[in-house]
Formats: sequence, C-alpha cells, structure tokens
Amino acid sequence: MEILEIMGVPYFKKGSGIHIKKKNRGKFTEYCGGKVTDECIKRAKKSKNPKLRKRATFAANARKWKHADGGQLVPKHQNPAGGITLVGKDRRKGLKERVKAWWNDLPTDYSDGMCAIDSQGNPTGNCSKYSNDVLRKQGYKAIGDAWTRVPFSGAKVLYTGYDRNLPKEYSDSSYWAYLNGVADKVATQIDSNTLQDYDIVSLMAQGSNATQEAYSEGKKHGRIHTHTGHIRIGDDGIPYVIHNVHNRLYQNKLTDLLGSGKPFSVVEIARPKK
Repeated sequence: MEILEIMGVPYFKKGSGIHIKKKNRGKFTEYCGGKVTDECIKRAKKSKNPKLRKRATFAANARKWKHADGGQLVPKHQNPAGGITLVGKDRRKGLKERVKAWWNDLPTDYSDGMCAIDSQGNPTGNCSKYSNDVLRKQGYKAIGDAWTRVPFSGAKVLYTGYDRNLPKEYSDSSYWAYLNGVADKVATQIDSNTLQDYDIVSLMAQGSNATQEAYSEGKKHGRIHTHTGHIRIGDDGIPYVIHNVHNRLYQNKLTDLLGSGKPFSVVEIARPKK
C-alpha cells in the first residue's frame, strides 16, 4: 500500500488501513498551502463547497482523535537518519533496497519521524504484520493476525482478561461490552516490572472495522480483539507499547492504555518464543 496523506479526503476503509482515492490525495493539504492549520480548517468549514467542508471536518476530527490517543503521531514518512523519503511520487529506483537495508540496521524498531514499513521495505498499515516482522528480526517466532498471533506463535500468556464466556453470537453491543470487561479485568493484573522488550501486547481498538472478522476467526482461539503491538522498555525504565496505526507508529506508555473507554485498550500481554 502506498503511504497516504491522511488529510486527503474523501477516503474509504479496507482491511486495517485507510485508503484514499488517488485523485483526492493531498488536496486539503494543497488547499491549505502545504500545511494544515487550525485557521485553514476554520476557513474551509465556512466554504460554500460541500466537499471542502467535508475535508475540513475530517481534518478537525482527525486532530481530536490523535490527541485523545495520547500518543505520538509520526509527523513525516521519512528516515531521520538517512533522509529517505517514502512518499509515493518520490519512490525512485533503488529506494526499496535502501529502505530494506536501513530497516535491517535499525538498533530499535521505533524512531521519531519513522513510518511503518515491513522487513521488505514496503509501507504497511497492518499492525500484526509490522510487529511480527520486528519480532522475527529479533529471533522470535511471530505469525498470525492480531487475534491469532499469540496462539499461533506459541507465546506464553503473562496477563489476560479473557475467559471462556465469549459472546455466543456476534453483535456490536455484545462484542464491545465483552471486550470492555476484558480490558478492565487485565488492567488490575499487570505488573510493569515483569515486562521486557518485545512482549506481545493485544489491544481492543475502538471503531475498528475488523470486529466481525476478528470474532469469526478468533473465537475458536479465545481471542477477538483487532489490534496488536509490542513492548519496548524506554530509557526511563517505563514500558511503552509500539503499534502501527494506518502506517504511522505510535509510542504509548503502557499505563495510558490500561482500562476500557480509550481509543486503544490492552486486553492481553504474552511473551514470544525464540
């Protein structure tokens, strides 16, 4: 998937990533003169053009969602160390190989200004693909989607809010009610001092469009969440969750993701196998 300017609406969802029609990519950013500002959003909301008003509304909502998450939205699709730009129009010959080499040389899997790419140097909006690639790079067994990677990888469950009382049939109300309970339950169990780098973190993601797929494929494995990431212990000794959201890497304090009622909530933590 090409890396997209998220302000270039209209857009449509497919799988776990946001896809924007080619003809509309970056139009709102262009309208704002290259940088989306609060002043530009306010001006566009007053426009007589309905499409422009729609783009302005989405831009405003996207900003609110970013801040509510409490995490860091990577500002530019770029390798800060090597200056490799990954925006579609600049994907010149040899870029993929350079990005792959850069990815393999990274001492960590998160850097300010870094977009989410897989081990082949391709941009990816798939949370499990990105995290699995990072763990495999470290020698761990890591396969499966968000809802299957723990059982498929043979990871040892450290903390979980799951029980055997999964909803017998899918409905939005039963799905979210159950996972909110799971998130609240596991939040009381976790001792941050027991965690280590690359522990697998399973999360519920509010507003996910993959809930029915997760329920259908994951219920036999006892897991129906739609999002995932992994732990990195910061220089401050605090465990952070690194996770891929629509091609952008977020770094959240684990404690900020505990309990229900948040954009992302932890439901399980497991230790991968070598």
